[in-house]
Amino acid sequence: MKRTMHYHMNPAATLRCSVQWLPAIAVAFALTLAVTLPAHSQSYTLLYSFQCGPNDGGYPASGLVLDATGNLYGTTAGGGTYNWGTVFELSSQGTETVLHSFDGSPSDGAAPGYGALLRDTAGNLYGTTIAGGSAGVGTVFRLAPNGKETILKNLSPATGYAYSGLVGDTAGNFYGTGYGGHEEYGSVWEVAPHGKLTILYSFTPGKGGENPVGGLVRDSAGNLYGTTLLGGSSGGGTVFVVSPDGGESSYALPKQEGEEPDAGLLRDSAGNLYGTALLGGTSNFGTVFRLSASGTFSALHSFTGSPDGAEPIEGLVRDPSGNFYGTTAAGGTGTCDDELAPGCGTIYEITSKGVESVLYSFSGTPDGENPSGSALLRDSSGNLYGTTYYGGAYGCGTVFEYAP
Repeated sequence: MKRTMHYHMNPAATLRCSVQWLPAIAVAFALTLAVTLPAHSQSYTLLYSFQCGPNDGGYPASGLVLDATGNLYGTTAGGGTYNWGTVFELSSQGTETVLHSFDGSPSDGAAPGYGALLRDTAGNLYGTTIAGGSAGVGTVFRLAPNGKETILKNLSPATGYAYSGLVGDTAGNFYGTGYGGHEEYGSVWEVAPHGKLTILYSFTPGKGGENPVGGLVRDSAGNLYGTTLLGGSSGGGTVFVVSPDGGESSYALPKQEGEEPDAGLLRDSAGNLYGTALLGGTSNFGTVFRLSASGTFSALHSFTGSPDGAEPIEGLVRDPSGNFYGTTAAGGTGTCDDELAPGCGTIYEITSKGVESVLYSFSGTPDGENPSGSALLRDSSGNLYGTTYYGGAYGCGTVFEYAP
């Protein structure tokens, strides 16, 4: 089985196990790979292959963030000095540097979450872990440009596991979602600049969905929009909004429009929301869906496995013309094995008119396998950047660039 997300298992144990049984690779320095692969498309570039050893990370489960000089930042779920994951930088010249290795102790986190890091104007990076910390259920952390890590908040069993990344506001507050927790149904929470944690909403059975995994999007009025993996009237998940006063509204996702949405959402200026669902649709291989401002669901695309892809774990990014870009964790024309669908995953485009096309099909080696983090990163030139959880030269995942 090669599914990146194992939501119904203990996340720390799952990630620890997935790394421990791989052969150790003893390397003195991180090896940078910057190879253009002509087999599929001249537009795909392999930027880096992770090595999983103590000098490098492995299994990048998050998305990426870009600075003004073209350096990329992200996290790996495993590898590093203590085998509990890393924060890394990949320079514009292709040199990878481990900025921090998590040690899993009560004073540090372990196994970074699946959302992309946030980066402020001073170069500080902010993110979450799903293990470690004083309660063993993760942390909210800041990593300064000099490499000094600060734990902003130790998460509690009441919040659940912070698989998602963070969204911030202008006052310095951070918002996130938790999977599980005391009631086992998840939460939406806030961490204030001085470290106070407030649970804004706790999910309960039959109301609003169960267990959010993806990140949040925040509008100018302070409303927070997200998805739950399960629950709702159909049992296949919901799209929800939590207001600043803690009120919640939700929309159950119909099976034909998708099931188990586990990524964050996009919101346009008209209030329409766009997202992906892992399953459901005409072939049960997942969908890209739209929830209109008036509350109506529609499927923009239902995946069929081959050649268009299956299991769209990541969210979407949109260009100024209204075209969407994303990845599937399985499907395509590659020959990798997956629990539900064959294939190594794809990069796809859906035009503003709803026409889907496969931009690239992964093959595992050397280009990567199972892209599965947060949404692709798009730069001002339209280039797309992402990570694969497996594959590459060492089987430990990759960083890639695609130029449409």
